[in-house]
Amino acid sequence: MSDWADYRQNRQIRDLQDDIAGLSALSGRLSSQNHRLQSRLAQLSGSLEQRLNRLSASFDAFVELSDLRVDLSLFGPENLARYQARRLLASLADPSGTGAAAPPPVTAEQPDVPGYWLVPATKAFTASADGAAEYALARQRDPHRSAVFRLLLAALSDRPAPAGLLAEALAELPAPLGQDRRTLWLLAADGAFGPSGRDTVQARLTRAVAELDTSERAQEEAAWRGFVHSLASDQARTVRDLSGTRLKALEGQLSAAKRLRALRDWCAAAVELPAPDADRPERPSAAADDARRTLELLIEEGSEAEAPLLARAAELRAVIEAGGASGAVPADWRRPVGPPMDLLRADARQTERPHRRAIAVRASAPLIGAVAAELAEAATARTTAEAELAFSGLRLTVTRDGTRGNDLAMAEQELNSRTTVSPVPRRVCLAAAGLAVLLTLVGLVTAEPTAYVGTVLAAGAAAIAFVRDRMDRKDAVETADYNRRRLHQQTEQAAAALRDLDDRSREAREAAPADLAAIRTTLGLSPGFPSSATLLTP
Repeated sequence: MSDWADYRQNRQIRDLQDDIAGLSALSGRLSSQNHRLQSRLAQLSGSLEQRLNRLSASFDAFVELSDLRVDLSLFGPENLARYQARRLLASLADPSGTGAAAPPPVTAEQPDVPGYWLVPATKAFTASADGAAEYALARQRDPHRSAVFRLLLAALSDRPAPAGLLAEALAELPAPLGQDRRTLWLLAADGAFGPSGRDTVQARLTRAVAELDTSERAQEEAAWRGFVHSLASDQARTVRDLSGTRLKALEGQLSAAKRLRALRDWCAAAVELPAPDADRPERPSAAADDARRTLELLIEEGSEAEAPLLARAAELRAVIEAGGASGAVPADWRRPVGPPMDLLRADARQTERPHRRAIAVRASAPLIGAVAAELAEAATARTTAEAELAFSGLRLTVTRDGTRGNDLAMAEQELNSRTTVSPVPRRVCLAAAGLAVLLTLVGLVTAEPTAYVGTVLAAGAAAIAFVRDRMDRKDAVETADYNRRRLHQQTEQAAAALRDLDDRSREAREAAPADLAAIRTTLGLSPGFPSSATLLTP
């Protein structure tokens, strides 16, 4: 009876334990679901909050933009001036006026806006006469904007710009350079303003290089030095185990000579222009799209009084278009595009526009000439064909005629001293032979058979030791002979490599002055430019 009660009690305890385990598992699942629901709720709350914030920002921007439109409505004449300028720009895209969306012609009956340069600038370009009076008024109000406007219109049309206007627009090349000046630079280099425009931008860029101060010039020369370094690889080492400062100087001289020759070829190719071909006219300037975009931004800038309002309106429109998020910064016709010298090097390195490349290379002639002079000085330096050869832990001095002094004999002596033979086999041989003789005498005296057995064993041991000693000595002789042959072979290879380097070094010293003179002639530099140069360290 007590057994049945114990069994039932144990059964109830196990059931309770199972219920507790089930409740614990259920509690864990509920807790996990609770965490997931809280995380999801937080995400939904954050997403909803972000949407509300963006919606609020869009609404605020829309309200502010509506207020700005009321303020901008007070600038009716200025808006009309921009409308006329946009019509003028659109007419250049379709000069025949036959397109489906061709604008009506620009009329000269346009009211003037006091202080606003765009009105007289537009009238000057569309005037039937030369428009000198209108353009003078525009330049009086804003010389740079009116000059950029007139030049870009001239580049997009067949009407020439006033003489000297390009030089005035590029009189300053600030760092970083603005999009307006960079566009004029590229248009002039591509021939949009004719040969005189190319001469103007060539002269201006040449003057910009000449106006560099000492630190700026050193920085630009370092940049050109890195470019020239990439034109040719370093002198490869033909013998792996050769080293030494004199060998490095010799290899550096040959590397400088290689780069000097590569620079000569590069300069000749850079300034070479394709012959004009009537059947294949020159491609239009790739900067024409930039010119049109710059003109659009310049026109939309507005007058001095409304420019801040127009800029703010553009920012608000960007916020609305982005759905309340921070919009992109409105474009500016003067946005910085980079330092002038960086742009100059970029033009020199590209190959798509040969006129841009030639103008940039000629303008950078003093910088390239200084690097060429450094290379020539390094290529003509006096060097000695001498190196250190590493062989099996030994170091020998090798020249073009072989090893120096008694280095080879000392190396052979050191190698011979390393190939020693162990004396153990010979000693074992002598001891075993002596034991065999002794046991033989004992056997003769005592007539003991075991003595003869010992004699045989000792004689066998002596024979084995003798053979081992002979083999060790033969291996030592062969090893020493092999090491000597390898040493002689490597010294001969090293000497041959040094002779080759020395001969090429002599040729480099003879060719470097001619290469330098050719580079100076190609770049239009004087024969003595520069008066002094620092040694290039390849």
